[in-house]
Amino acid sequence: MKQFVQSSKKLQLKGKKHSSFGYKRTASIYLSASRYSNVFKTLIKNSKAARTAFKNIMVGEIKKEVSELCKAKHDTVWRSGSKNGINAFNQFSWDSAVEETKRFCPLLVAAVSSSLSNNINLQRKFGKTQVSLLPNLGCILGQIVFARKPYTMKFLQEMIGLQMWMSGTSRKAFTRLNHLGITLGTDATRGAVDKIRQGFSKDLTEMKEHLTRNNRAAVQIRRRLFDEEDEEGDGEGVAILDDTLPYAEESDNEDANPNNGRDEDATSLNDTIPFEDEDEVEAILADDLQEAVMITPAERQGLEEVNEVDNEEEVPENELCLYSLVFDNVNKHLHAKQTSRDKGNIMKNMVQAYAAVDRIPTGHLDDKQPTPAEVAEIPCTVFLTNEEEVKTIRLDYVQQVKEVLVANIPCFQNLEYEDCRVHLYEQHSSRKSNLIPLGVLDKDEARIAEMVDIMEDYHQYVPGTRDENPVIIPLFGDGLSVERGFDAQDARINAGDPWQQLQGLHPSIQEWHKRGILLQDTFRLLYSQKSARSAGSLSYIRNSYRQINVKEKVSACFNEATELLRFSTTAYIVASALTFMNCASIDDIPTDLQTQQDDLLLYMSEIAEKIVEMCFLPPNTVSILNANTSQKDIYKYCVCKNDIEEDMIRCNNKKCNRGKWFHYSCKDITNDEILSEEWYCCQVCKVSQTSSEVKDDLVYEYSQMLLWRGIGEMIRHKAIRSNNGPKMLMYWKEDMVEFFKMGHTKYFLCGHRLLMDTHGALSLRIAKQLTWNRTVNVHGGVNRNIEMDLQMEFFNKELKESLKDAGETFQKRPWQDMGKWLVSQNN
Repeated sequence: MKQFVQSSKKLQLKGKKHSSFGYKRTASIYLSASRYSNVFKTLIKNSKAARTAFKNIMVGEIKKEVSELCKAKHDTVWRSGSKNGINAFNQFSWDSAVEETKRFCPLLVAAVSSSLSNNINLQRKFGKTQVSLLPNLGCILGQIVFARKPYTMKFLQEMIGLQMWMSGTSRKAFTRLNHLGITLGTDATRGAVDKIRQGFSKDLTEMKEHLTRNNRAAVQIRRRLFDEEDEEGDGEGVAILDDTLPYAEESDNEDANPNNGRDEDATSLNDTIPFEDEDEVEAILADDLQEAVMITPAERQGLEEVNEVDNEEEVPENELCLYSLVFDNVNKHLHAKQTSRDKGNIMKNMVQAYAAVDRIPTGHLDDKQPTPAEVAEIPCTVFLTNEEEVKTIRLDYVQQVKEVLVANIPCFQNLEYEDCRVHLYEQHSSRKSNLIPLGVLDKDEARIAEMVDIMEDYHQYVPGTRDENPVIIPLFGDGLSVERGFDAQDARINAGDPWQQLQGLHPSIQEWHKRGILLQDTFRLLYSQKSARSAGSLSYIRNSYRQINVKEKVSACFNEATELLRFSTTAYIVASALTFMNCASIDDIPTDLQTQQDDLLLYMSEIAEKIVEMCFLPPNTVSILNANTSQKDIYKYCVCKNDIEEDMIRCNNKKCNRGKWFHYSCKDITNDEILSEEWYCCQVCKVSQTSSEVKDDLVYEYSQMLLWRGIGEMIRHKAIRSNNGPKMLMYWKEDMVEFFKMGHTKYFLCGHRLLMDTHGALSLRIAKQLTWNRTVNVHGGVNRNIEMDLQMEFFNKELKESLKDAGETFQKRPWQDMGKWLVSQNN
C-alpha cells in the first residue's frame, strides 16, 4: 500500500463503476493520498447523506463566523458609524470593509464572491472597461450582518439612508425599503443624522481655541521680554507694549499667572505666528527698545504697501489662517391644509450661516486698532476712484474687449497676449475652500431682540477669552443683513465689555447681491418690452433668440438676465470691431490686416482701444470731492487746485469741469513735447466732446450705455472669479456714485463702511482679510471662485428643498432642533 501511494503513476481505481460502495473505496483512496478536494467531490456527487452532512457543516461554520464578527468586542466597520461622526463615512472603503470581513468570515466571503463572478479579482467587463464587483459584495455582506444584528451592525443601512435623505427621497420610501433590509426607517435615519450633526462645528471650535492659545502665548512672550527690560528702566517699555498689543491683559500678581513665562504653547509659536525669535528680540532690546515693539500708530503702513509683495516667496505659507462667517435669512412658507381664523399659512423666518477658512494668511500683520483721530484723517478720496484707478479700469475694459475679439473673430484667433489682471495670490485663490456649516437658527433677523440672539450665537466662534479683547472676524452678508448686524451691536453699546457688546464680529457687505443691484439698474435703463421691435435692443435680442426666461425683475432670473446682457455685449463688441475694420461679416478679411504676429497684436489692440474709447464713461468725481468746499477757497484750475507759477494747458472741452486749465507737471507733459491741436484732460472730456456732435443719435447713446454696463459686469465678475480683492474694492469705488444716484441707500452706506474699513478705519490684519478673503472656491481650481453670499444662497436652496421633503415630519419636530439635523446635508 505504501509503495502504491508513493508511486508517481496515476491512481488505478478498480471496482464496478456504478457500485453503491465503489465511491467510498474511491474516496478512501483519495483520502489516503491527501487529495481532499477529490474526496469531497466524490462523496458529494454520489451520496445524499454526504451532501447533507457537508451542508450542515458549512452552515454551522458560517454561523460561527458571522456570530464572531457581530460580537461587541470586535469594533468592525459594519457597526453604526453615526456615533463617530461624518469622518466614519468619509473614510469608508469597500476594500478595507471586505478584507476585514474576510478575516472573520472566510467561508462566507468565499461563497458569496464565487457566486458573483468567476474572476478571482471580482471584476466584470462592461464594454471596454473593467468594473469592480466589490461594492456588490460589500452590500450583500452588509445586509447579512444587519439581518443578524439590526441594532448595531447597521453601517451600510445608515450610509444608504443618509444618501437617500440628502437626495430628497420621500419619507415613505424609508419604511418600505427598511422591510427589505436596504435602509433604516425614518426615525432611525433621523437619529443617525442627529448624531452626525453634533460635531458639525467641531473643526471651527478647535481652530478658534488654537487661535486663542496662539494669541495668548504671543502676548505672554512679549510681556516677559519687556518686563525683564523694565526692571532696569523706568517702565516705559510696558506702557509701549500695552499700547501696541490691544489684546494684552496685565496681571497684578505674577505668581497668579503660571503662564506668564514660556508656557507649553509658546514652544510651537514659530510654527503658527511669525514673531521674532526670542534671542533676536533680546539682542534688539539691548540696542534699542523702540525697535522691538510692534508698529506704532505713527508708523502704520497703508493697505497698499501691505498688498505690494515683490514675489510669492514672501507670502507666509505656514501662517495659521483665520476665518470669516457668512449668514443670511431663510424664509419658508408653510401652507395649512385647512385655513380658519385660528389656523392659516405661516411664513417661517430662519437664519443660516457657515464659516469659511481664509486661504490668504493675514495673522502676521499688525492687529492694533486705529485711534479716532487716525480714522478722522482718512481722506474723502478713498471713496471715489482717482485718475490712476480710472486708467486701471480702462485697461480692464480693453483687456475684456480683447478676449471677446480673440474668441469670436477668426482673424484674431490664436493670438497670445499678456493678461495684466494676474495678481500675487493666484495660487492661494485656486485652493479649495474649507467651508464649515454652522446650522440654522429659529430666529427672525428683522427683530432687533432676535438679531441680538443671532449675534450672540455667532459670537461663540470668535477667538479669545473673557479676560482679553476678542480677535475681530468678519461677518459677511447682504446689505440688509449687514445693517441689522450693526443695529444689534448698537443695541448692546452700553454693555460692560467688548464681548457683551458683540464687538468680536464685524458685519461687512458681500459681492453677489451688489451684482444683482447693478444688473437691475442696467435693465431699468436698457430693457423695456415696448422696444421689442427695435433691432439691437435687449428686448429685441431676448425675443429673437428665445431667451424667454428673462424678465424685467432680475431677482427671479439672475443667471438668464446676466447671460442675455453678456451675449448682447459680445455682439455689440464684434459689430463695433467689424465697423472699425470695414468688414461686413466676421469671415471677411480687413484690407489693412497685418500678417506679422506682433503687428497683428498691435492692430487688434488698436481696435479694442477704439471700442473702449467709444463707450468708456466713468463718473465725474471732481465735483463730488469739491462739493463741501467753499467757492472762495477753491482754486478753480487744474486737478491739484493749487495756484503755482507753472505753464498750463487748456482742455479742448468747453464744458470741462475738472479744471479747464492744467499744469504741465500735473498732467505729465513736458515743455518740449509737441501737442496736437486738440488736447483733452481725460477720456471723459474727449468722449463727451465727441458725443456732443451726435447728441441726437439715441441709438448711438444706447449702444454706448450697453457696452459700458455690459463690459463692466464682465470685468467685475472676472475679478470675483480670480479673487482679485483690490480690483473688487476699486469697482466698489466706481459704483458709489451710481448707488447714490439710483437711491440704493443701504449699499451706499455699506460701501462707505467697506472702503473705510480697508483704508484705515480697522487694523491692517482685518483690512487685508476683508480685501483678499472675499470669495470661496468650492471645488478648487484657477478662476473658479464665487461670492460668499452666492454660496450662502446655494445652502439656503438645499435647506428649503430639505424642508419641503420633510413634510409632516418637519412640522412635528421642535424648531430648536431644525438647524441641528438639517445642517448635516451641507456636509
